[in-house]
Amino acid sequence: MIDFTIIGNNFYEYTPARLIEEAKKARLGVQAVLYKDLDFVIKEAGVEILYNGRALQPSKIAILRLAGTPQRQFLVKWFQSQGGRVLNAQTYLRWIYSDKIEQHFQFQKAGLPFVPSINISSVERLTVFNKFPYIVKYNLSSKGRDVRKITSSAEIAALVPKKYKARRLLVQPFLKAGEDLRVVVLGGRAVVTFSQSVYPRIPNIPSFFCCS
Repeated sequence: MIDFTIIGNNFYEYTPARLIEEAKKARLGVQAVLYKDLDFVIKEAGVEILYNGRALQPSKIAILRLAGTPQRQFLVKWFQSQGGRVLNAQTYLRWIYSDKIEQHFQFQKAGLPFVPSINISSVERLTVFNKFPYIVKYNLSSKGRDVRKITSSAEIAALVPKKYKARRLLVQPFLKAGEDLRVVVLGGRAVVTFSQSVYPRIPNIPSFFCCS
């Protein structure tokens, strides 16, 4: 296990640069990681974080810069699950909200049904996925906005120039059947449950009439 990991958007500012310098002076093994190069993977076998396509190394100590960064809960819990300690965990989790990758992480952890998911930093990283068809959408979004079904490499090439905006994306397999189950919890109790299903496409009827 590596000694020290720091994750941030850059390492030229004083604080992260000084932390790295002091760790090296103490002869600690240092892992400096950029958020933009991280992919978050959830599958049946467990969860995984990739850094530039390779498994991120766990560490004894971690510091996570930028408390408002999405996937912060995922990162903190992953390091802790690997036996590490996140020094600024409480501060880092102060502003809590659940994004899509965090939701599926919680489902997988609790043994509930979930969709295998990969969280990537940009549309350019879609080029490594070649198991068609699959779904791509923003990790932080709602109401079915900007959800795309990708069926070929040509469709990826068409998306790249448009940039799909500079936001993290969620990649999931295309499911031909199933339902979307929603549960409203108040005070630790499930008070309302309902499901959403996609109806078969009706010829000559726009797709936005096909879902309930």
